[in-house]
Amino acid sequence: MTGGLGFTPATVRVTVDGGTNNWFHFLNQEDALAKIYHHTPHIICGDMDSLEPKASQFFVGASVVETPDQEETDFTKALRVLDAYLKDGHTKARLPDASDEKEDKETQNVDGVVALCDTSGRFDQIVANINTLYKAEGILGSLPVYQLAQDSLTWVLTPGIHAISVPDILRRHQCWCSLVPFGSRAKYVTTKGLKWDLG
Repeated sequence: MTGGLGFTPATVRVTVDGGTNNWFHFLNQEDALAKIYHHTPHIICGDMDSLEPKASQFFVGASVVETPDQEETDFTKALRVLDAYLKDGHTKARLPDASDEKEDKETQNVDGVVALCDTSGRFDQIVANINTLYKAEGILGSLPVYQLAQDSLTWVLTPGIHAISVPDILRRHQCWCSLVPFGSRAKYVTTKGLKWDLG
């Protein structure tokens, strides 16, 4: 839920603890201070053990939600905060505007969550994030949750039939694709269109 790709047009923007620092440093590298209202998260959440004061001060206007419970990861807690935000009537969010004008902005319904994650290659964090993807349905219902990392896009395929559209740019670069059974046995799996189909 934090990062640069696709962050500005997001209906609801959430940064999580230390990820807020990363977003702050990214904006400063890009000299985006003039565009701060277009990049300010709606919510900053987490146990706040990594949030730098300068990042917190920079994003004035964001709601800060402390989630000190150490029984869940910040990613899982962020989905719970997002769920509460949406249930509180924020199914649509007004896009921040850098100008002082108060004209209505076009709003969009929330139709999915893209979480931008950096695990630094740590296996424990990778597995923890997959665990959160499994918990997501119990938190957000049918709202799909995708985890976008530097070189991968991960999500849970629930039982059923799925059609996955792969952009041409990924096909040209021959990016990899894998199906990994996690959580329970996958009894019948068939695929069509992969280099090595299953089934």
